[in-house]
Amino acid sequence: MIISYLGEEKFKIKTKDAEILLSDGKIEIDGFVIDCPGEYERKNIFVESPIDKPAYKLFVEEVKMLYLGKVKSLTDREVEEIDGIDLIFLPGGSENSMDLKNALDLAATLEPGIIIPMLYESMESLQKEGIEGEIVKSAKIGKSSIPEEGKMVVILEKNN
Repeated sequence: MIISYLGEEKFKIKTKDAEILLSDGKIEIDGFVIDCPGEYERKNIFVESPIDKPAYKLFVEEVKMLYLGKVKSLTDREVEEIDGIDLIFLPGGSENSMDLKNALDLAATLEPGIIIPMLYESMESLQKEGIEGEIVKSAKIGKSSIPEEGKMVVILEKNN
């Protein structure tokens, strides 16, 4: 799959079967909109929204992803419900989302192999918190991309 950043909390994921749009509060798979809790399957893409907040777990081409959008906080029980991920779209501290320190604490708890920041003010704000990574136009991600140990940060350049 190829992941592109559209700015703010918006991403486009192109798979061999579909195009997925992630934006605050919803997931869209080739026009099919998911915007409430439940379990969904569309074009070999599985989406679960296990908590009563717009937080989505996606299973795409063998990669388990977590998309939080502008969720500001999670309880311990909610964190347990969303555990078991390979990749997190990490909120970066904009005033409308989880602050960066809490997001980093969440990432440390969930231990994803890949972190893709979103909703951050500047590269300097990420670097100040120790988040560094290569800036790329898009990321080609697959099961083999996920580090077995440690984590990889992928910083996506905004595409229009």
